[in-house]
Amino acid sequence: MPTLKQSRFVTAYVLNGGNGRQAAKEAGYQGNDHTLAQIAHENLIKPDIVGALREPLESEEELRERVIRELKSLAFALPNDGLGVMAKLRSLELLAKCLGSFKKPAENRVEPEENYKVFNVKDANPQQLWARLQEIQRETAQPLDDALEALEDDVGSTQE
Repeated sequence: MPTLKQSRFVTAYVLNGGNGRQAAKEAGYQGNDHTLAQIAHENLIKPDIVGALREPLESEEELRERVIRELKSLAFALPNDGLGVMAKLRSLELLAKCLGSFKKPAENRVEPEENYKVFNVKDANPQQLWARLQEIQRETAQPLDDALEALEDDVGSTQE
């Protein structure tokens, strides 16, 4: 039976397509690239790990659940489990992605207004720039005047 760290190694090894050095790093083993590669080599000849790698892969849903379970164990590991802060943060980020936390709901998307105009400042001459500036001022002046008037009314009514 593989240890927790060895199980993490197996999961990382399968998910990253067989990169042993990276799997060792993701599983929480410490060392430089050479040391991590050596640890990966040693792990890949251990019977428990070889057996775990030879097991048939689960269905897609089972694999998803297994990945989420493993990410949870990494993300919520105690500080003395040998995982650094960055590994824990990365695990939390991947867990959030797996659970769909980063999907932006369609109702929050802002669609451009129908009367949205594109004005290319780079290609405009000074007269066109001046005309566009005046147009913007006219478009925003009335709403601003209305807002200022409403604010003055509110301030005046509270002072009475």
